[in-house]
Amino acid sequence: MEKSITITMTAADDGTSVEQYLRKELQLTKAQIRSLKFRRPGIQINGLPARTSQVLHSEDRLELFLENPDDTSVRITPTPHPVEILYEDEDVICVWKPCGTATHPAGAHQNDTLSNYVLGYLMQKNENVRIRSIGRLDLDTEGILVFAKNKIAASRLWEQRQNHLFQKEYLALCQGSFPPDAYAQEQILSLPVIPAGDGTKRMKTSTDGPEAVTCYQALFSVSGQTETAQPQTIVRLRLKTGRTHQIRVHMAALGHPLFGDPLYGNGVFGLTHAHLSAWKIRFWQPFTREPVCLTRRPDRIPLPDPAEPVLQRYS
Repeated sequence: MEKSITITMTAADDGTSVEQYLRKELQLTKAQIRSLKFRRPGIQINGLPARTSQVLHSEDRLELFLENPDDTSVRITPTPHPVEILYEDEDVICVWKPCGTATHPAGAHQNDTLSNYVLGYLMQKNENVRIRSIGRLDLDTEGILVFAKNKIAASRLWEQRQNHLFQKEYLALCQGSFPPDAYAQEQILSLPVIPAGDGTKRMKTSTDGPEAVTCYQALFSVSGQTETAQPQTIVRLRLKTGRTHQIRVHMAALGHPLFGDPLYGNGVFGLTHAHLSAWKIRFWQPFTREPVCLTRRPDRIPLPDPAEPVLQRYS
C-alpha cells in the first residue's frame, strides 16, 4: 500500500519552495525530506516529479509518497493469527499484547510474535507496509502496543515519547501493603537502574548510573492470591524514564515486588510471570494531531468489582 498525502496550495503558499513548505507547514526534518527525495514516486506537483527547490503556486497539488510496496517489513514473516485491535487508522494501529507473547522476532520466537500477527492482519487487508513498534513490552507483560505504518508516523511518535507527549500507564499487582501516603497521592521514586552483572538478565538499583524515575500510587488492597500469601496491592504506575525492568526493579527495591515475578519476586510457587499490565496509552495522531486515548481492562490484574469509579479518575 502506498501511503501518500495530497495538499492543495493556497494563495498564502505562493512563492514558497517545496522544502520550505515541508519544513514549516508539515514539520518534516531534513532527513525525512531527503528520504522523500530518493523514494519513488517521492514528491510530485500536479502529477509530475518535483524537486525540493521548486516553487509552489496557488492551486498547485502537492503530493508526498511516504511509503511504497518496497518498504514492506521483509524481515518479519506475516503470520495469520487473531489480533485484538483497539484502534486503527491509515498511519497507526494499536493492539493488545497478551502475557507470554513476544513483541518482536528474536531467539526462539521468530514467527509467533505480535509483530508477526499484526503484519499478517494487515497483509490480509492488502496493506503491504513496514510496521514499526513504538516501544515494547516484556514477554510476561500484557498491555497496549502501538505500531506505526510508515516511517514518518514512527518518527513523530518517537518524538512524542521523547517529549513526554506519548504516555503509557501501568497497573501492577504488588506484594504487601503500602503506607497511607501511597494511597493518598502519587509518589515519585528516583533510583538509577543498572545491569546486575551476574550473568543474567537481572537489573538492580544503584547510587549512580542512568536516571530512572517511576511515579506510583496504591489503588486497592486485595487478599493474597494463595491461602498463605501476604496481602497484595494493585498499584498504578507511570514512567518518566524507560529503563529495562524499571517497574519490577523499583517495586522490589521498595519491598513490594510484583506478584509472580520470577526475577525480583518472592518465589511464588508455580508462577513464572510478573503481574503487570500496560492498561492505558495516550498520544497524538502523527498527522492530524488529534488526541488518541485508549484504555483496556487488564486480564491478569484481579481488579475488585466495581473498580471503574477509581480507574475513571485516571482516564
